[in-house]
Amino acid sequence: LSAAKVIRYEHGQQFESHHDGNRKAVMFVYLNTVASGGATSFDKLSFRHEGQSMPLLIQPEQGLAVIHFPAERSSRSEDMRLDFRTKHSGLRAESPKFLCFQALPCQAPEF
Repeated sequence: LSAAKVIRYEHGQQFESHHDGNRKAVMFVYLNTVASGGATSFDKLSFRHEGQSMPLLIQPEQGLAVIHFPAERSSRSEDMRLDFRTKHSGLRAESPKFLCFQALPCQAPEF
């Protein structure tokens, strides 16, 4: 596992759309509840609500964990397969937002 990082977003800050690359699993936990702004938006994922396609937006709520799997190693080779559906961004924060981030790299740890 990578070392956990605590990230703070101030009013007006955002994180541009990105893919987490060669990480097998990524987890972040919101450390505070944010009333407006600061949602995590998964650019390629949506769901249907009342017959309409809605983007997947996750509003920060204290203790809520988000886990996604951006890449996997093919079982027959060392090649990585990236899942671009996990491309996401942190929308503009209207008030301070804190989250704790941790990732599991695809490479096996060396001892």
